[in-house]
Amino acid sequence: MLRPGGVLGLVWNIRDESVPWVARLTEITKGSHAEQLLADGGPEVAAPFGELASRTWHWARPITRAALMAMVHSRSYVITATPEERARIDRELEVLFDEIGATGDATVSLPYVTYAFRAVKPEAGGAAR
Repeated sequence: MLRPGGVLGLVWNIRDESVPWVARLTEITKGSHAEQLLADGGPEVAAPFGELASRTWHWARPITRAALMAMVHSRSYVITATPEERARIDRELEVLFDEIGATGDATVSLPYVTYAFRAVKPEAGGAAR
């Protein structure tokens, strides 16, 4: 339970789909619920919290083809997909990874955006900060 004056923090690291190849990656693998939540305007909190303050940061992770494939294979959508759908995903990823130069041990820069939201629980009888 959050005490009065306590801070609620919500943080998501989402791939930066403003980069065309990353948008294609999402088209191939489907977006996550978090990606949809943020695309729809972000989280909402109920009373006693007021409006959320927010901030974003852009950063990138160097990643190999094998690590990209492992990342995709760890997603629940892919894990629960039919064998035919998983094969389609793998085929399309192979083409995409070749196009972006993610071959062998070479790394590519996988861009992310961190979305952070903050709300303070009001003090007893006071307003949120």
